Amino acid sequence: MKHIMLSYQHDTQDLVKEIFQELRRENIPVWMDIYDGIAANLNQEMAEGVENSAAVCFFMSKEYQSSSNCRKELQYAESLNIPLIPCRLHADWKPSGWLGLISAGLKWFDFRDKSDKPINMAMDKLIYHIQVKIYHIEPTVFPGLKTEKRVEWVT
Repeated sequence: MKHIMLSYQHDTQDLVKEIFQELRRENIPVWMDIYDGIAANLNQEMAEGVENSAAVCFFMSKEYQSSSNCRKELQYAESLNIPLIPCRLHADWKPSGWLGLISAGLKWFDFRDKSDKPINMAMDKLIYHIQVKIYHIEPTVFPGLKTEKRVEWVT
C-alpha cells in the first residue's frame, strides 16, 4: 500500500511529528523525511517520497510557501496527479502565489489555533478523509464522536 507523504517546512516539525504518530496509531502508512530518510541526494529522496505516495498531506505556513523544496515536492505531486491534502496551521495567514494557486478549491483541514478548536477534531477529520477518500476503507474514527482511544495533544 502506498503511503501518505507529509510535506512540511521544518519550523512546523513538532506538530507534524505528532500528526505522523497519530496516523501510525491508526495503521495508516505514512512517510516523513526525518523517519523515512533523507539521504545524500535530497532531490532523489523527495522524488521517491512523492512517487510512492497515495496522497501528499501538506502543512501550509508562510515558511512553507517560501521554501523551494516544499514547492518542488508539491508541484511534482501535482504533475503526477497525486491527491493533495492541505492543512492550514495559522489563522492570521492565507496562502498566495504558487501555494494559493495549487491549494485553491481543495478541501483543507484546520489545525489553526489549537486553543480554540481541539486538535483531536482536526485529526479525526484528516484520518477519516484519508481512510475514506484516499484508501477507500472503513473509517476507524468518526469526526464529532467521542472515542476512548483519542489522546490528549501536548501544546
